[in-house]
Amino acid sequence: MTPRSCVVLGCARNGTSISTAVIAGLAGHRLGPALLPPDEWNRGGYFESEPVNAINDELLGRLPSVTPWVPAPRHRYLSAVPADRVAFGPVPEAMRGTMAELTGQRPFCLKDPRFCYTLTAWEPYLDDALRVCVFRDPQSAARSLVRFGSEVSAVPIDREIALEIWRLAYASALSQVSRGEWLFVDVDTFGSARTRKRLEAAIGAPPAWHLFDARRVGGEPGRGRDDLPASVREVYDELLARS
Repeated sequence: MTPRSCVVLGCARNGTSISTAVIAGLAGHRLGPALLPPDEWNRGGYFESEPVNAINDELLGRLPSVTPWVPAPRHRYLSAVPADRVAFGPVPEAMRGTMAELTGQRPFCLKDPRFCYTLTAWEPYLDDALRVCVFRDPQSAARSLVRFGSEVSAVPIDREIALEIWRLAYASALSQVSRGEWLFVDVDTFGSARTRKRLEAAIGAPPAWHLFDARRVGGEPGRGRDDLPASVREVYDELLARS
């Protein structure tokens, strides 16, 4: 059986890389050309294609981020854009051609945190591809974003900014659920039989669960929610309810 094409999205530092590895590790999905190399932050790899990133980075550069600094090119996955400000004009012809080429080789599994904002521009090319939205508890994600900002992106990310990056990325994703079929996955539950059955049934192929390391990712769903700002907790609760 041919596995279903997928698009994997979620805020940076939320488990999208390990999720893509699990989804595409055995099923034969095409990840796109020129994958980003592994590094100390993702030793197993990012599973992101340079052409996909380049398109999404250019599109995201048109949107106004509410961060105290303007995200630099190639680091626009750290943008924070209100959902009502996510709108794109006509996509250039050359960009449309690349989108069609990348999604024309099926089954594909394209992953990029920027899809939280740019997915609407890709909609004409996705057809029945499954939108897999991966998240983890905001507290852990925020701690990772703070470290990532200082060590990699050289921007001052504190807990407040990190939580806003998290909140607005998922608020934008949630605003798009009327288009296509979505699967929301709490990466903290990857070790559970329920999550494994849901994912396998959705993609129509056995995931590569042997690549998942429960020592690095996992915890109690909903942990830390009581210490979150109300606006962040509201988005987190909706994600939990959908997962």
